[in-house]
Amino acid sequence: MPDRTHSPKAHDAQRQAEPAVPESQRFTASYRAIRTDEAVKVYNGAGMRSVSRVLSFDPADEEFSALDECACAILSEILLLLGDEFHRRGEDLMDVEARAHVTVENPLAALGVRGVEGTARIASVRVEAYLFTFMDEPQARTVIDGALARATLYQSLKDALSITCRFSLTE
Repeated sequence: MPDRTHSPKAHDAQRQAEPAVPESQRFTASYRAIRTDEAVKVYNGAGMRSVSRVLSFDPADEEFSALDECACAILSEILLLLGDEFHRRGEDLMDVEARAHVTVENPLAALGVRGVEGTARIASVRVEAYLFTFMDEPQARTVIDGALARATLYQSLKDALSITCRFSLTE
């Protein structure tokens, strides 16, 4: 069923009215999602991810929920940029591991449980990362700060989701 609030013609007119901006200043990624009976399939043009639930209370569940995908995106961005930032500065990052602890307020509302009022929301995301490097701590903290400064998801969501990061350095 077509979306009656945003017709394709209106969308094309809006796109044409926007001034041309170089991709180096504004990048737009596009995704397509399809709801099937079992899951939502999200396509990025080159591949597909399937998400079958909003969240799961089962720690043994191997299928990622939408909440899991969100935590995965935040963790992977931080770890990838840490590796890149250490490498850019010619330093070795021997080992890195991180955990995310996501606190959801009123989670039963997201599952549509009868009698549960209100909305579910992420109250906080606490990231704990453990790094092994030969750098001294002040230098390593500068590299970490540089990586976080480049983290698009982290910078965009840190205030809204109360994301905190704690980095422990080991030698």
